[in-house]
Order: sequence, then structure tokens, then C-alpha cells
Amino acid sequence: MNCSLFAVTGSIGAGKTSFLLTLAETAKKAGVHVGGFIQKRVDITGNLANAYDLVRLQTGETLRVATRSASRQFEFNDDVFQTAFKWIRNDLPTSQLILIDEIGLIESEGRGHAGTLSYLLEQNLPKTICISLREKKASEWIRKLSMTSEQLFSISWNSDREVFMKKIVRSAQSV
Repeated sequence: MNCSLFAVTGSIGAGKTSFLLTLAETAKKAGVHVGGFIQKRVDITGNLANAYDLVRLQTGETLRVATRSASRQFEFNDDVFQTAFKWIRNDLPTSQLILIDEIGLIESEGRGHAGTLSYLLEQNLPKTICISLREKKASEWIRKLSMTSEQLFSISWNSDREVFMKKIVRSAQSV
């Protein structure tokens, strides 16, 4: 792996996606080419999302990736995960920073964005990658990816977001 890997962790609704969006804006302002996608909570009732849309950062293209069923479980659209994989492959040649939002339970089962993340990490390209990890599965992914505390930012901690963002942007600028 020839990339610099970073992760932001937190519970559902803690602000991981907002962090990644701010990171993307900050990086773009610094002249960094950004690729990847975020997973946006939509159709919100109270604080409960009834659906999630995948949004490609380079184009704004949006696809519904998950919808809450009558049984209150999410049903995922596997075709959208395949499209996200294509987005990453297309973004790779021109992006210094790649963002992947929401690595969690289904990825731990080898579904969802698991294949996209594996592909990205297998590429021997000098890139900076930042992923968001659901808190419940964060420790599993941190072990699996051999990440150190220097590579992690928890939304729950009262750490300095700006310092962590600058670290990621500097890494992407050096690519």
C-alpha cells in the first residue's frame, strides 16, 4: 500500500459525513483534487433517516443506496455499490484525495463498499484516502487496516478537527 490512510469515527448522526464534506471543501480550496463519495442521510423523521443517498464528490451525481423498510431495517441497492466502485476507479487517475463515507456493518460482512475499499488499498498509487467508520465497527476496521492513533479522528472526542483536516490536506498535497 503506497497511500496515506486516515479515518474519522463516530456514531450514527455524529457528524462524520459533515466532517468529510468540510474536508473536501478545504482540500479543494487548497488546490487538491478530490474524488470519492459521501453517504447522505435523507428523508429524515425526527432524527431518524429513512433513506441514504450516495453523492459523488466530483460531479454531485446522487443515487439512493438504502431505504428503510416496513420492518425498520435498511434495504440496500447493490447496484449503487457497483456504481460507487466505478466512480472510484474513474476518480483515481485525477484525485489526490479519495473520500469514502460509511464503512460499517455490511462492509464487515464483505458487502457494501468493502470491495471498493479493498480495490483502492491494493492500488500501488501515491494517494491520500480518508474513510468514515461507524463507531460500532471502528475497532475492527482499525485493526484490519493496521491504523495508528495518528491516522484517526473521533467525532466523539473533543479533538481539534481543523488540525486533523490540515494533516490530511498536507498529505494529499504531497502526492
